[in-house]
Amino acid sequence: MIKTLLKKQLAELFASMFNRSAFGKGGKKGKKKRGKGAAALYIFLILYVCIVLGAMFYIFAEMLFDAFIPAGISWLGFSLMGIAATGLGVIGTVFLTNSMLYNAKDNDLLLSMPIKPWQIIFSRVFTLYIMDLLYEALVLVPCFAAYIIRCGISFGVMLSGVFMLLVLPLLSLALSLVLGFLVAIASGRMKNKSLITVIVSVVFIALYFYVVAELQNYIALLVANGALIAKNIKAFAYPVYAMGMACTGDILGLLVFLAVVLALFALVYYVLTKSFLKLATAKRGAKKAVYREKSYRMGSAMSALLKKEFLHFWSSPTYMLNSSVGSIFIIIAAVFVFFKGGDLAQSLLVLQGAEELIPLIICALVCAMASMNIITAPSVSLEGRNLWLLRSLPVSAWEVLKSKIALHMILSGIPSFIFAVVCVSVFPMDAAAMTIIPMMAIISNLMFAFMGLAFNLKHPSFDWTNEAVPVKQGLSVILSMLTSTGIIIFFAIVYVILSINVHLPIMGTLYMLCVMLVCAVATFVLYIWLQKRGTKIFDSLY
Repeated sequence: MIKTLLKKQLAELFASMFNRSAFGKGGKKGKKKRGKGAAALYIFLILYVCIVLGAMFYIFAEMLFDAFIPAGISWLGFSLMGIAATGLGVIGTVFLTNSMLYNAKDNDLLLSMPIKPWQIIFSRVFTLYIMDLLYEALVLVPCFAAYIIRCGISFGVMLSGVFMLLVLPLLSLALSLVLGFLVAIASGRMKNKSLITVIVSVVFIALYFYVVAELQNYIALLVANGALIAKNIKAFAYPVYAMGMACTGDILGLLVFLAVVLALFALVYYVLTKSFLKLATAKRGAKKAVYREKSYRMGSAMSALLKKEFLHFWSSPTYMLNSSVGSIFIIIAAVFVFFKGGDLAQSLLVLQGAEELIPLIICALVCAMASMNIITAPSVSLEGRNLWLLRSLPVSAWEVLKSKIALHMILSGIPSFIFAVVCVSVFPMDAAAMTIIPMMAIISNLMFAFMGLAFNLKHPSFDWTNEAVPVKQGLSVILSMLTSTGIIIFFAIVYVILSINVHLPIMGTLYMLCVMLVCAVATFVLYIWLQKRGTKIFDSLY
């Protein structure tokens, strides 16, 4: 049974990359694999991210070892990189722990079968361990490579590298399980669980960007005070010291670190096995229904569908975080420009050609942040196996699609328009640019909304058990993000080429007007396609 459950979990982990549901005509439901191009696209993206992150961590490790090896504290470099690997593993799996263990949609089904709870727990914890191992390999492999290039390869270092790659994920997994356990307990006492999850996640994102921005200063501080930090770690955080020594091939450090990690993981796993049934079967937030007489007003079908989309959006932290992160940046940018835009404008005006560049930069920034919102891209797939309920309502396919577009425009179009208005009010520009930029905010959002919905209609996925699959890994989401980013980069490259060869005093404003017209035409074409072909595709899905 363990083997079957492990195959099921690993299949769910990788199936979204290479398979999808296909609902053909004639009432027959079947499966078909994605084309080789889609699989190649996923593999390319994964390799690209791995190479970029690996190169970044290699540079960090290189800087640390260049300072610590001559000082005889090379273990400190391993300790710091081990902490970074643990942090990356926790961030990568902490948001999946609760949904995979306690809130999985197939919990009730599996528990109703002759399957022991510990078998379910083991299969899911093992899957999380694999994910932690992959995340931490992005840090540990470049770290050991940087060390071996400087100190040479030996059997002890190779053995310690394999050991750390297998054992260190248990530490980050234990921390993720603890956080997931606390979230599962706290969620039963919270009314607005989704909003709280989003707020916590945004705080994590803000801290991440802050740390990345200050990372160079932190590394310089570590290098300058390496001896003092090493002394304090050895005195007050011996397990961290043991971790670093284990990486250098020290047997005592290896045994101490192994004992600490295994003891911590065993304790967390024991608590998990004892609490799993209670938390997995709890009716969190369920209240006894009390009838109260109310008067209801009749509304339009569109308002009812839009309300449904809003309720789905607000009830899904995964959907909220991954599809509307651009709106968060837009709101933050609007507040910053409102209070600090005057000082920023004064500093920019000293640059040569600032009067032409400022409107272009603002327009590009508005469109770039709007392109980060992919609210419509997974919206059809998120209907899942409940799509038949929506299809059974006495509403047309076009009304359903319009409600999804309306949600995108409310959550992305309105903040973008407000940001554009704030910018044109603060930064100096001519009347034409002041008109074009707010219009471009609306047109670009409409284009991205139509485009994401079109991709999702062409590449839907309904056989998911976790909403993270269509939201994070859906082909329509990937295509929407790549296409919108590619459009912005294309227009930027064209402007650079034109600015080199064409010299006109109104070049910036004229170019923005041309781009706006091109986007308006593309938006109109997408609108016609959705209204004609898109509705037929939606009607064929069931």
